[in-house]
Amino acid sequence: MSVRSDPESDTTSLEASYLRTVTIQNRQFQHYALENRIQFVPIDEDEVERLEIQHNVLNRVFDDKLIFPPMRNPKNILDCGYGAANWAVEVAENYPECEVIGVDISPHMKPDETPENLWLQLDDLNQSFTYPRNTFDLVHSRLITGGINKSRWPGYLRDVLKVLKPGGWFQMVELYYNCQSDNGSLTEEHALREWSTKYLSALEEIKDLRAPLRLNTMMANAGFVDMESKMIPLPLCAWSRDPREFEIGNLNRQNVQKLLGNLSLYPFTERLGMALEEMLVLVARARSEADDPSLKAYFPLLASSHTVQLIGLLIAVQVRLYRKEAPTIAHLRGFDTKEDRPFSSKIWYASVAVVIEMLPSRMISDESGCRKKEVKELLFATLGLRSIISS
Repeated sequence: MSVRSDPESDTTSLEASYLRTVTIQNRQFQHYALENRIQFVPIDEDEVERLEIQHNVLNRVFDDKLIFPPMRNPKNILDCGYGAANWAVEVAENYPECEVIGVDISPHMKPDETPENLWLQLDDLNQSFTYPRNTFDLVHSRLITGGINKSRWPGYLRDVLKVLKPGGWFQMVELYYNCQSDNGSLTEEHALREWSTKYLSALEEIKDLRAPLRLNTMMANAGFVDMESKMIPLPLCAWSRDPREFEIGNLNRQNVQKLLGNLSLYPFTERLGMALEEMLVLVARARSEADDPSLKAYFPLLASSHTVQLIGLLIAVQVRLYRKEAPTIAHLRGFDTKEDRPFSSKIWYASVAVVIEMLPSRMISDESGCRKKEVKELLFATLGLRSIISS
């Protein structure tokens, strides 16, 4: 990801290829995103309006908490896939002392005016991050499954982990676009179920739209700990007897009516080869069903926050680095029992791997000048593990 690590540095000039748009069925798309199979959603005013409605819905779902983890004064925040920048703008306004950076492949929907502490950058989240390690207190990622390539997920999560400060947080919100029913009344004959099946099928070659169901596992594998997550049924209209849920459904109704057409136009007609008339009929039927309170339809919304926690080895190494001492082989051997590992072996393994990779060779030595590679080998042997990290 070729993005500036210093917000005060010069921004990358926008190439004409990124700004070029193409009109399909009277809707504007970013040509670059379509050509490179990055995302397939319109970037016009109608989509900007929908994203604002969606942002207001999610604010109500999360009781106006823009940031889930317990953070008082974050200094650096990264927003991955900012869209129309609704979340990024609001966070920058609420935390004026914080530097907020937003990244997206499309610059077309960003607002004309933004807070002085917000920088919106152009880049592809499918490329590796180039920010320095330990840069951000919080990384925010919301509704990006349609833009992240299937093979990119492990690397994306590792990149997020890398740029977070020790003790920093990763906040993620995703929709699983497989429509469900709270009373089980949706069947395969319903248009909503057909819409979901076709949407998942249209993108399954390059996008993993089922990734939200495995976020906890993928994040644990990447090295995140202290995970908190929950699945929230997001009603497609006002059908709940609970006053709060009824209000959320009522707010979400307009978003859903637009979403069913906006998200599916290109995938259905260009990737599945559906005739426009057939696609419009399906969307019309799906909109009607989404507006039917008796079906109690919803999309599963998955929200999670995860931290990079300082564990035994990491704490010890950080303390010695703070004292400008190089941790010795004997020091590393001090963490060789299961009692010293507060998490599962897989997470411990990942955490050890992260901290060893973070340390430059000159910071690790023993009395005989042992190299970083040798320290790695001995550390993993001591822990009874085989290193799979390249030296």
